[in-house]
Amino acid sequence: MKFSEVVGHHEIKQKLIHAVQNGRIPHAQLFLGQEGGGNLPLAISYAQYINCIQRTAEDSCGTCPSCVKYNQLQHPDLHFCFPITGSDNTSDSFMSEFHEIMRTNPYTTYIEWMEKISDAKAGVMNVAQANEIVKKLSLKPYEASYQVMIIWMPETMNIPTANKLLKTIEEPPNRSLIILVANNDEEMLNTTLSRVQYIKLKKLQDMDMLAALTSKFEMSFDKAREIVNVADGNYRHALRLVEMDEEEEDTTKLLQEWFRASYAMEIGKLGQVVDTISKLSREKQKSFYEYAIHIFRQSLAMNNAEEVMRVTSNERQFLDKFSAVTQNHKIPRVIEKMEKAVYFVDRNANSKILAMNLSMDLHEALKLEN
Repeated sequence: MKFSEVVGHHEIKQKLIHAVQNGRIPHAQLFLGQEGGGNLPLAISYAQYINCIQRTAEDSCGTCPSCVKYNQLQHPDLHFCFPITGSDNTSDSFMSEFHEIMRTNPYTTYIEWMEKISDAKAGVMNVAQANEIVKKLSLKPYEASYQVMIIWMPETMNIPTANKLLKTIEEPPNRSLIILVANNDEEMLNTTLSRVQYIKLKKLQDMDMLAALTSKFEMSFDKAREIVNVADGNYRHALRLVEMDEEEEDTTKLLQEWFRASYAMEIGKLGQVVDTISKLSREKQKSFYEYAIHIFRQSLAMNNAEEVMRVTSNERQFLDKFSAVTQNHKIPRVIEKMEKAVYFVDRNANSKILAMNLSMDLHEALKLEN
């Protein structure tokens, strides 16, 4: 993957290129950015640039033997570590699945990855993976200038794993580079963070996402702008909105039915809606609740500052109809409940019980008096 294939982050790209050209490549770095912001594809393109044998001042060439292998994620000196299931497994146990999902969408999310490999409530990086990292980096690079270990979602390391890697992160073997790619450094050990150089990615700019969408898909500028407004810097969410474009009406309809049934506490109708929600995949349940959070946040914006609203035309119509029961004092409580629902979906809570409990919470919050 070339830098030009990664959406936005132009200043960071120039900083990385300048460091390589001046021979100042840190031995351990942390690429920190929000989900869907592109820190993983940026890390891969950076590693490709480092080992490209015909790189220019702007990008890797994309055609040399090293770049060809990087494009296929099959370079012998490119290694990956990521959250998995099973205490005896290692990343190599799931490498074919990882390559497959990365070729399909390098902006993939942690939840999408876990859904692909397991129904487990959460993935983890275990001690066996730490031993695997140490072993691989102890060997000399096979053919490249540097061997690169990309550790995706290091916040899923358990404490023994993180401690096992401290010395390697602090002093990697000669011609070895470690790139940690995280969404939340607050979930990582301070002893790990103190040993890496930060590369903090800002939220993707709307114009960069617009350019990416209009070049990748056949859509009008107005439609792309509508998607970008809703995605708010999350390119994976933008891609999901494109994929779900035909389903958008059904999703909005389901949300409306859920809100109305919860508000009126129509048990028969509510049971039907809850049953529909609970049958969605975990990723779609999470997306549904995140969509509900988005709607309530936009309702708050409509009540106070319409000019900052990020909604589609269908969502605006819905909000106009529902605004009578979404006063400012109710919304924070609703959002808090929705965020907890997303948390529990991530941890494999019973989907039907979760949806019903949230419906009752929603009813109580919307019926709240001034």
